Amino acid sequence: FTFDNGEGALIGVAVYVGDIQGDYDASMSAGVRFIHAGYGFGKVEADVPEIQKFSDLIEVIDTVWN
Repeated sequence: FTFDNGEGALIGVAVYVGDIQGDYDASMSAGVRFIHAGYGFGKVEADVPEIQKFSDLIEVIDTVWN
């Protein structure tokens, strides 16, 4: 994703969408924000945003930045 920082610069940011604890752990190690794919194979112990289908991503993505 990219966004305008308000000063005319576009900044690239990343979010990891994963379905297991290992995905969450890897994203935290890399300093990348995480969204749990609840429709996948596993669970995540942390309290993180979750989607139930890929199309939910548009609605949930803003919660990661606030």
